[in-house]
Amino acid sequence: MKSLIKITFILFLSLFYNEVKSLSNTKILQMCKDEINTQACIKKLKTRRSDLNEGKPIEIEVIPYKE
Repeated sequence: MKSLIKITFILFLSLFYNEVKSLSNTKILQMCKDEINTQACIKKLKTRRSDLNEGKPIEIEVIPYKE
């Protein structure tokens, strides 16, 4: 019974909390300051942010873990 209440509560919250947290301009600048081509990095992250805000899917690079 408790698990049913928890699942119902989670579903209820997920219906009303459908917001995407995106990067701010200062966070983008901090992430790209160490890159070789900073302008390309900034442009790439800003386009990804705008695509997320519009609801478009984005590609996320997956780096394999090496032991």
